[in-house]
Amino acid sequence: VEFDADHPQPDEPRVHFKVSVKGIKEKVLPELTDEWIKDATEFETVDEFRDDIISRLTKVRRSQASVAVQNELAAELGKLVVDPAPEALVGQEMRARLENLVGRLQQQGISLETYLQITGTEATSFTDDLRSDSEAAIKVDLALRAIVRQESLHAEADEVEVELEKIAKQVGLDLDTVRERLEASDQILALKTDIGRRNALRWLTDRVAITDESGTSINRADIDIDLDEDEDAFEFDD
Repeated sequence: VEFDADHPQPDEPRVHFKVSVKGIKEKVLPELTDEWIKDATEFETVDEFRDDIISRLTKVRRSQASVAVQNELAAELGKLVVDPAPEALVGQEMRARLENLVGRLQQQGISLETYLQITGTEATSFTDDLRSDSEAAIKVDLALRAIVRQESLHAEADEVEVELEKIAKQVGLDLDTVRERLEASDQILALKTDIGRRNALRWLTDRVAITDESGTSINRADIDIDLDEDEDAFEFDD
């Protein structure tokens, strides 16, 4: 098979492709039986295997729905903030996001320049998007902080203790060591702020109507919203 196609870069000439098919293979799957399931998996029967798949997929879908609700709610909350985000906070957020992206790319052996080339993104466009996203994030943060103050949703001592225990388990250190390190690095305040923001988001989530794209009301139990497992959870600096 031979064909011509446009180059990904507009200023480059068209490219010619030649593809030779050297063989065709067909995947032959084994018959799905209780015997095969027992030999190939940890389950005894096809029904058990199928139920496990359904259970895991349902959990994933509910988690995705939970994240979608939180993201949409945060976006709408940010729109209510009419004042511009403070430039100092925007700059700080931009730097944090950029450092996070560069760090993740470095783990994959990719530079930021290569990433922009792969994604076909101009540097100016990348910076504009970074600023826009950072401004939106700051507005959401300011709105959540305002709710914390208005509704007295500040982190309680027992909430801080629960969070410290989670961090200790996550990093494999004892509770006292984690507490001492956070206090020594002045991160306790950041932890309390993070808990307060989650309290505000939970308070807000409990007071809004959740609907699908057609406007049909969605049962909260079907979404399984869990703000304790959000992707913006507090990060412990070891």
